[in-house]
Amino acid sequence: MPTTLAGPLRHDEAVITVAAFPVRAYRAGAGPALVLLHGSGLDDAQLSWAPIWEALTGHAQLLAPDLPGYGGSPLGQTAPTLEGYQAWLLAFLDAAGLQRAVLAGLSLGGGIALRTALDAPARVAGLVLLAPYGAGPQLPHPRAGAAWSAVQLHDARWARPRTYLIGQLEAISCPVLLLSGEHDRHVPPADVRAAATRIPRARFTVVAGARHRLPRDAPRQVAGQLIAFLAAAAAAPAASPAPTAPCCCTPPATRSDQSSTSSSP
Repeated sequence: MPTTLAGPLRHDEAVITVAAFPVRAYRAGAGPALVLLHGSGLDDAQLSWAPIWEALTGHAQLLAPDLPGYGGSPLGQTAPTLEGYQAWLLAFLDAAGLQRAVLAGLSLGGGIALRTALDAPARVAGLVLLAPYGAGPQLPHPRAGAAWSAVQLHDARWARPRTYLIGQLEAISCPVLLLSGEHDRHVPPADVRAAATRIPRARFTVVAGARHRLPRDAPRQVAGQLIAFLAAAAAAPAASPAPTAPCCCTPPATRSDQSSTSSSP
């Protein structure tokens, strides 16, 4: 059974106005900025991140919003597509006073983080992708609320979903950690592993015993991976930014160092 490390995030709750609409978000901690993006279906920031929240507060300046159309954040004028959420995220970072941040995203949140790293690399100091949407050639089908149903309607095509980012991943130059649940049926570990091989500075890890909702299924393992990623990036000397890829963190591991906490699927 999943275990948790912390209770609700209510004591850290804040409201941030983005494009004239309120966004419910949670803040805590100090250090490098880490923005946590939850998954799809009936998810929100509390459901995804409460299990690892307390463990992370001593290692980063945490900011976890309810995405538009989820939890306490109305959809407003945000287009319920990956591109629409990416544009919203940049406006959210501006409203929160963050020029650059490490983005950690689960499922849909991982797809938003990937899209942002591709379209606005100067804003992304690193990526932690947990079973990211867009890494596989099929459309995940968790229980759907209105916002996720709209994304599914936009992305559904006969052969494969519209959002399939595998061919663009070589353009990502900041450090990336990809995590996959050993028993994930929504975004299979093999698809996440294949995505990792396309990203120059990526490391892939299978989390033993976990399914799709990694922070809830394996909070200690996921928190440990995030903390190690942040520590490695902070300890490493900064690299010179490339003209086409402004990310300047040194990765915790290279693609050739991909590893797993369990047998490969």
